[in-house]
Amino acid sequence: MLQNIRQKITGPMALVVLALLCIPFIFVGYNYGGMAQGGFAVKVNGQEIPPQQIRVAYQNQAARIREQLDEIPPVLEDQLRQAAYEGVIRSTLLTQYLREQGYRVSDAAVQQSIREIPVFQENGRFSFELYRGLLAARGISPAGFEADQRRALQIDQLQSAVEATAFSTPSELRRYIELDRETRTISYLEFGIEDFMDAVEIGDEELQAYYDSHPELFQTPASVTFDYIEISRDTIAERVTPSEEELRAYYEDVKDSYSRDQERNPSHILITADERSEDEARTLAAELTERAKAGEDFAELAAEYSDDTLSAEQGGDLGWVARDQFVEPVEEAVFDMAEGEIRGPVESEFGFHVLRLDGVRGGGSPSLDEVRDELVAAYRAERIGEQYLELSNALADQLFDTPNLEEAAAALDMQLRTAEDYTRSGSAELAPAPMLLDTLFGENALAEGATSDLLNLAEDRVMVVQLTERREASRQPLADVRDEVERRARREAAAVMARAKLEQLRANVEGGTPLEEAAAEVEAEAVADRQINRNAPDLPQALVAAVFSAEMPEDGAKVGSVATADGGYVLYRLTDISPGRPEAIPPEQREQARQGLARQAGVSDLSAFIDQLVEEAEIVRGTAAPFDDRF
Repeated sequence: MLQNIRQKITGPMALVVLALLCIPFIFVGYNYGGMAQGGFAVKVNGQEIPPQQIRVAYQNQAARIREQLDEIPPVLEDQLRQAAYEGVIRSTLLTQYLREQGYRVSDAAVQQSIREIPVFQENGRFSFELYRGLLAARGISPAGFEADQRRALQIDQLQSAVEATAFSTPSELRRYIELDRETRTISYLEFGIEDFMDAVEIGDEELQAYYDSHPELFQTPASVTFDYIEISRDTIAERVTPSEEELRAYYEDVKDSYSRDQERNPSHILITADERSEDEARTLAAELTERAKAGEDFAELAAEYSDDTLSAEQGGDLGWVARDQFVEPVEEAVFDMAEGEIRGPVESEFGFHVLRLDGVRGGGSPSLDEVRDELVAAYRAERIGEQYLELSNALADQLFDTPNLEEAAAALDMQLRTAEDYTRSGSAELAPAPMLLDTLFGENALAEGATSDLLNLAEDRVMVVQLTERREASRQPLADVRDEVERRARREAAAVMARAKLEQLRANVEGGTPLEEAAAEVEAEAVADRQINRNAPDLPQALVAAVFSAEMPEDGAKVGSVATADGGYVLYRLTDISPGRPEAIPPEQREQARQGLARQAGVSDLSAFIDQLVEEAEIVRGTAAPFDDRF
C-alpha cells in the first residue's frame, strides 16, 4: 500500500491531492450571504453552495501553487478546478455530519488553539493586535477564522476517533518498515535544456512561425480603470486610539470578563497499596506526613518513597493546576490548604497522598495595568466594529441618494481612490477579490460610467466602484515582444533536442554502453553506485519517485529516465534494492513506525468514510457555473 501511495502522489497529481486536502480548510473570512442571487453551483443535502465559494477555493489553492510554479499547466488547472468543486462538496458533507453528530468544541479550547499558533505570537506570547492585523490583511474576519478553527478541532476529534480504531498486524508493520526504510543503488547522469541552447539557431521566419502558432501568448490582458471608495477595519483602525479616561471606563464595564481561575502548585508523595497492605500504606503515608512537618526535605522524601515515579523525579512537584484536574479528595485538600501547609494522609482511588502546597496565584479580576494591552486591543476591536458598521450603512444610504462617487466621498468625508490598468490578477495597489472581479469582468460586468452596489468583499471590507474605462484584451505586436518570442522559441527547440538526446542515450545504455560514456556525450558528470533512500533531499523528486516505483528485472539492471521540474532530464541505472530491516532499528523507532502506519490507516479510513458520505448524499448540480463553461 505504501508503494502505491508514493507512486500516486508524485508530480502534478501531488498538487491535486494537496488541493483536495487543503480546500476544506480555506473557506474562512468570506461572507457568502447574498452572493447566491444568480443561482447555486451545487446543492448538498439541501444546502446551496454559491459558485463564488468554489471559485474562491480554486483561487486560493492556485495562488499557493503559483508560489512554486511560474505558470499552472492547463491540464493541472482543470484538475484544480475539479478538485475545488469536489473539495467544497466533501467539506460541506463533513461539516454537516459533525453538526448532526453533536461534535462540540468549547470556546476555551478554540481560544487556546489560536493562542498557540506561532504566527500570532510576539516574543513567545499571543498578541491580539498581531492576530487582528494578520487576519485583516487577508480579508478574514476573526469570527470566520474562529469558526473555521472550531471546525478543524471538530475534525481532529473525528479523525482521532477513527485512528483509535485503526491497527496493524506484525506482518503489516514489517512490510511497512521494509518499504519505508528501503534503499536502492543507482548510477545516474543529469543534463538540462540550457546545455542545448547554444546549438539552436532562430531566424526571422522561425520567430514569425512561433508567434503565429501561439495566438494565446503575448496578450495584453483585459483591464479597467475605476474609481472606488473602500471601507475596511484596517483604515478605521488608524483613527481609533482610546484615551486613559475611555480605557478606565471600558475596564469597569468588562473587568468581570477578565477574571481568572485560581491556580495552585502542589507537591505530593503517593503511597499505593500495590505491594503492601492498605493499612501499611496508610501508616507509611502518616509517618511521612509527620516527618515532612518536622522539617525533613519533602523533595528527598518524595524521591525515596513516592510510588508516582514521574513526579518523584521532580521532588513531588505537580506543577500549576486549576480545579477539575485531580480526583475529588486531592482537589478538595489542595484548594483548602494554606500556602506552605503539609497535609496527609489524603486517601484517593490511587492510594494515600502526602500533600504540600507550594504556591497560589490568580483568582479574581486583574488590575487595569495587568491587562492593559489586551484591554486596548479589545476596546479598539469593539470601536472599530461599531464605526465600520456606521460607515458602511452611511455609504449605502448615500449611494441610494446619488450614484456619483465623488459626491458620496465628499458627503461622508471619505477618500476617493482610482485603480488604473486593473486586470483579473489585480494591480500593485489593489489585490484581486472574487466579488470585485465578478463585478468588473464577469458576465454582468459594469458598463463604463456605471456605479456598482455596495460590494461585500469580506466580513470586514466593503467597496463601491464606478467604472471609467474598459480595455479589451489585445495581442501585442511581434516587434514589441520579439525578445520574449525568441526566448520561448529557442527554449522549445532546445527541449526537442534534449529529449531526442535523452532517448538516444537511454537506448545506448540499455544496449550496454557504460553510463560514463553516455555522460561524456552531453558533457555531464556521471554519479556511480549511490545508495539512496526515499528522503534524498539533494536529488530531483521525480528521480526518487521513479527509482522507488521501478521494478528490478531478474537478469540485470533497470535503465530509466525522468524529466525534472526545472526542465532537465536524468538518465539512471538501478542495480540493487535492499529492503529495510526492522530488527536493525531501535524499539522506539519501531514503535514510531507502528504509530505512523496506524495514522496512515486512520487517514485512509477517514477518506473512505467521507467517500461514503458522498455516496449517500443528495447532490444536485445547479445552473450557476463556477468556472464559466468549464463545469
